[in-house]
Amino acid sequence: MDAWRTTTHEVCGGCRLAVHEYANDDTAPHVTVLLLHATGFHARAYEVIAAKLVRECRARVVAPDLPFHGETAVLNDGVERADALYSWQNIADRVVAPLCDALRLDERGVVVFGHSMGGAVGHRLAEIRPRVVRSLVAFEPIIRQDVEVETVELRVAFEAQRDILSSTAQRRKNSPHETVQGAFEAHRGRAIFAAWHDDCLLAYVKYGFHWETAVQSLRGTLLCEPANEARMYQGGPIHVHPTNVHCPVMMLMGGLRRAQRPECISAEKYCVRTESSLVIMPNASHFGPFEDPNAICECVRRSAMQSYQMCNSKL
Repeated sequence: MDAWRTTTHEVCGGCRLAVHEYANDDTAPHVTVLLLHATGFHARAYEVIAAKLVRECRARVVAPDLPFHGETAVLNDGVERADALYSWQNIADRVVAPLCDALRLDERGVVVFGHSMGGAVGHRLAEIRPRVVRSLVAFEPIIRQDVEVETVELRVAFEAQRDILSSTAQRRKNSPHETVQGAFEAHRGRAIFAAWHDDCLLAYVKYGFHWETAVQSLRGTLLCEPANEARMYQGGPIHVHPTNVHCPVMMLMGGLRRAQRPECISAEKYCVRTESSLVIMPNASHFGPFEDPNAICECVRRSAMQSYQMCNSKL
């Protein structure tokens, strides 16, 4: 039967990383998928995708809550240490890479699926842990490239987007909800969530808020506090070096307003430069994984088949 397991791993001395694993207990997995979430979300928001990969691809899904998100705890015994974990590159280098080492994911390798910040972290992981990453599927990763590719206009657009998202998160009120259903209905009524698959939205509110807590003032509020989300936006993007990545890369993006969004422009430039695969989901926004989880699963499946066939051909 399919089952979630949550374990805690202490990495970089100050981060107790909550790692959620989804697998079928009755069969050995064919592939391991490392799932890296976007800023402001959490690993179990992608539960629909994980469950489908387990059922249809016999996958084992490893999904950490990144620092300041979900159930992960960042210890504040050293301000400098905590501050370092707002950097996306540090998250890749000091959190995700050591986790891969601890779980010995280099033994068979993984397919990485990353969304937004998670896609950027996944790309950095492919650079520094090439034995771990067999292939990378990134939905609108927030990545920047060298000056030969990135125009002044694109750099300014990235900086403006980062500041807008950060200030918006900073102003967000962390208003409490009385029940999971109440939180679901409140979010369903907001335009940004209107196109989400119901099960994705339910997973987001069910696992992204304080529901089981003895602190009454926290009950029904977001696990990822708005102030932390704001600082996380300031920690990116990641500057990538495509020549250092030797695994297949598949870039995914939503078709809505993609010509105006810097993450899409940068991803398209990346694909032209590297001849990586580009998949456009025409009716999706930046939240495509929650709007069309089936399409995401199909892309991860295709990437897994390609990467494992390539590996077997070299044996």
